[in-house]
Amino acid sequence: MELLLEVIGEFILEILIEAKNNKHIPFIIRIFMIVILSLFYIGIAFLFLVIGINVIKTNIFLGLLSILISLFLGTLFLLLLFQKKK
Repeated sequence: MELLLEVIGEFILEILIEAKNNKHIPFIIRIFMIVILSLFYIGIAFLFLVIGINVIKTNIFLGLLSILISLFLGTLFLLLLFQKKK
């Protein structure tokens, strides 16, 4: 069951990424897809941040590592979101 959910989630994520720049899809639907994709990536970065804050109380190294991963994911997401098309 877990594998099925993972495959379906990956399939939906790939569709959203490919449809983001497709000009045949109406603008309103593309904006909706970008919002869904943004919430997904922001949620993952926020999850790492929360884990880092909770873990830093017991293990400073793992807490800081998790916070750095969160910052890296957030920065990477912003760079990918606002990249210029060639």
